[in-house]
Amino acid sequence: MPDYHQIVDQIRAFVQATDQTRTPVLDELAKAYAEAGAEVSQRLVRCQRLLQQGLRSEAIQLAEAQPRLLDAVASLDFPERGAWDELVQMYGLPEAARFRVEVAAFLNEAYAEEDPLQDLLRTHRRLALARGSVKARIGVMRKLATQDPNNPVWTEDLRIFEKTRFRQVQMEAAEAAKRHDVGALGHLLGELEEQKWVEPPPQALVQGVRKADALFRGQQNLAILADLESELNDAFTSSNPVRGRLARDRWFTMVRSLQLSPRDPIHARVEAALLWLEEQDRQEEADRQHEAATQSLLQALDDRKRIGPAALELMGNAVMGHGLGMSESLQKRYLERLWDEHAASARLKKRIIAGSLSAVIVVASLIFMAIRRQTRQNDAEQAATVVSDMLELSELEQASEFLKKLAAADPGLLEYPQMREVQSRFQAASDKEVERALKFDQVIRQADQAPVHDPKPAALETARSLARLATEKSAVEQLAERRRNALIQNRDQIDKEMAPQLEALGTKIAQMKSMLETAKPGSKEAAALTDLAAHVQIELASLGPKLAQSGDSGQALSRALAQDLDSIRTEITQRERRINLEDRITRSVEYSAVGETNDLDPFADLLEQYVKAFPDTPRARAFGQLGRERPVWQSILKWNRLAAGWRAQKDTPSPKELHDRLERTTSFLAGNPWYPAADRVTDYKKHLEAMSSRDDKADSPKRRLVQLFSDILVQSIWMVKVRDPNSTSKCYYMNQPPGEGSNLIRYLGGFDGRERARAIIMPFVVYSDWSPQTKIANKYKIVLGQGSTLADWDRVMIGLMTAIRSSEDMDPLLQVALLKKVADNAIEGSEPLRAALGPIKGLLEQGDVDVNVPWMDPDNADAVRLRPRAVELVKSLPDLAEVLKDAHRHHEQLEQVVKEFPRSVGWLAKEENGWQVRKGKVLPSDRDLWVAVPETNSSSTWKQVGTISGGAIKIFTESGDIMVEGRPVFAMLRSIPKS
Repeated sequence: MPDYHQIVDQIRAFVQATDQTRTPVLDELAKAYAEAGAEVSQRLVRCQRLLQQGLRSEAIQLAEAQPRLLDAVASLDFPERGAWDELVQMYGLPEAARFRVEVAAFLNEAYAEEDPLQDLLRTHRRLALARGSVKARIGVMRKLATQDPNNPVWTEDLRIFEKTRFRQVQMEAAEAAKRHDVGALGHLLGELEEQKWVEPPPQALVQGVRKADALFRGQQNLAILADLESELNDAFTSSNPVRGRLARDRWFTMVRSLQLSPRDPIHARVEAALLWLEEQDRQEEADRQHEAATQSLLQALDDRKRIGPAALELMGNAVMGHGLGMSESLQKRYLERLWDEHAASARLKKRIIAGSLSAVIVVASLIFMAIRRQTRQNDAEQAATVVSDMLELSELEQASEFLKKLAAADPGLLEYPQMREVQSRFQAASDKEVERALKFDQVIRQADQAPVHDPKPAALETARSLARLATEKSAVEQLAERRRNALIQNRDQIDKEMAPQLEALGTKIAQMKSMLETAKPGSKEAAALTDLAAHVQIELASLGPKLAQSGDSGQALSRALAQDLDSIRTEITQRERRINLEDRITRSVEYSAVGETNDLDPFADLLEQYVKAFPDTPRARAFGQLGRERPVWQSILKWNRLAAGWRAQKDTPSPKELHDRLERTTSFLAGNPWYPAADRVTDYKKHLEAMSSRDDKADSPKRRLVQLFSDILVQSIWMVKVRDPNSTSKCYYMNQPPGEGSNLIRYLGGFDGRERARAIIMPFVVYSDWSPQTKIANKYKIVLGQGSTLADWDRVMIGLMTAIRSSEDMDPLLQVALLKKVADNAIEGSEPLRAALGPIKGLLEQGDVDVNVPWMDPDNADAVRLRPRAVELVKSLPDLAEVLKDAHRHHEQLEQVVKEFPRSVGWLAKEENGWQVRKGKVLPSDRDLWVAVPETNSSSTWKQVGTISGGAIKIFTESGDIMVEGRPVFAMLRSIPKS
């Protein structure tokens, strides 16, 4: 997979560079960028087609494939694209396609629309992987269609799945009909009639399920009636009125719902039991009324207010009228109170007799009528109170019986307002009771038909809340008990069925744990482990419905397996994340044949991410130690970029270029003291300073040499050498040649330039010409005046010294003096000569030759004495040709810090088989491998850790201060001299 960031970074560096010469590297770069652009453009077109077809999820899936499409577009569509296209056209290189930005905009919108649907889409995918039921998948797709109305795919898929579901419903209805499963048929009919279908269900299917449901529901109701007949007759035979009343209530409810004909023979079969229950009801009602009448009488007797003998007698008659009599104590209290009430009434009569006769008649009539009306009114109020109390206590049967008896005994009493109001309330309560009983019967059947694995069906709780009668409450509890027993049996059966499957899953998980310990990251075993975990997850998920019905032990085992599986999957995920992050770390420093790594900050950032993501691992702890080394890595790349242009320059820099290079080198050292070769860059800086000193400034070594060869004893000096057979030869130095025909010469006798006169014998003159120093000065003043001298300083200086040394006719003392001065100036203008001429300069300084004696005076005794020493000293000097070679070697060493090009190839990793270099697919040819090791807080040094030979890396050190995991490894274009 191409690294788009690396390609673009190299293109941008080339576009911004001053040297844009076409090279093979540029050709490869253009080809790589064009291929990357073509690949991204093709993916954009495919995504656009998918989006146009409404396949948004598929488009996003294609865009998410590595490398992510939008990231690739953002990387490849860089700001300098226009300038790059011009270069490509100019050189006739492959051109990259332009990206369709509008497709990227559509993709962004698709991402925004897709995000809210992620939960539903995950459920949709999980159901698809687990082969979930069509019904469940339809439910999820309906939600997706509602939340994603602009995507026609959901509607189309719904139509396909709904047609499949209709076929399933048809088969399930047939199976339910065979089993006479009324509940299943009801659920299927409800699904067809109540749900909103995109594709309407076939009418034939709906009608068929309706008919089957009606048929079997009718048969079921008839069967229920037969069961109720048996329950009624059993209750009658065993004299169990409670059981009989419960069966009777359900009987009447079923009869009303079925609308059976009164002539149906089934009525005759339960008539005796129903008559017996009516008699039981009357008897219980009489008992209740006797008890109520007794309580009313007791309350009246306890109340000391006047009641009136008539009202008290009515209460007493009510107690006695039920045939159960009155207790002796109550009878005594009753008679005493009745006597008191009669006595009070007699006193009232006496007061009335005291009036006139006519008044007595009138008043007596009015009193009689008032007492009669008052008595009836009280009776109505009392009767209404009795009925109200029954209604409040939900004793509807007792209230009904009381009203029937009251209607038979005193129908006029029912016409009073109180009684009409209470009768209306009774009727409403009766209607409500009928509705409750029907509802109770419905939900009790639903609860009975609920799936056995549901421990608390909602219908059962509803029936419990609706149960009013003791028989109903008993029926609810009996059903609950039956369901509890069935649930236990069902769980035991499921536990028995699930045990082998859970055991098999446990074996697979144990196998995965073993694989997890041995599988190496990125190996086939690791991939197989990932696949196995996915399959086990699907298997465990498929057992979910059954596990929900299993017992505590089965569920506990499944939870333990799920936790183990989650732990394994988490570890796999962590491993994959760790491997991915380590691969990203490797890619950030791997070697590329296209170009160098431009920035190691991403590498350092990824190390920090690793430390945060996996803080407790040994590798992360090692990475954490490297935080302070980031400036070292940055300095390496900074020097690479700084020296890149200098490496490409073959000619000696101009003075201006030297000055610029010196400033930039000085600035680099000031800002990057921790550069691993800072000492060598410092030497290179001195090298630049020396070369910069060769200019034409007044105090430059070049100027001083010119001045040296302009000295009065050097420039334009004529030398006459006289050899007397009886004495040693003598040399005379003159400002002009001797006159013809004259044997008198005027020669220089000291450093002050004063002349002396002497007669010589002309036949003894063996040499008369320009002095050797003048000849050398005339030649090298011209050479020093040439601009090439700056670039060829070392050769010129060694040539000059060679000329001085090899001059046979030059005075030895002058040779030593000139050699010293030339060496000093040569060294000042060249660091390589400083190293190469060091031994010669030492010999010249240490030699016992005083060059300040007047060597130009042929008769000076000190000069005569020192000349042999000077001759020996000059002879003892090393071969200057070798010195020049040595200077060249030093020059190459100084320049090597520029020519070296440390390229990152990977990072140190401690694996099971020892130290390795995590690298990319490409390596440079045979090279030494180095790491930058900090020595202090502000310095570091290069340490060699291995080599690349034959395309393979060999590590030959395990030193603790050198080998730190995560430390980047560099290959050098030239070897670093070993210290």
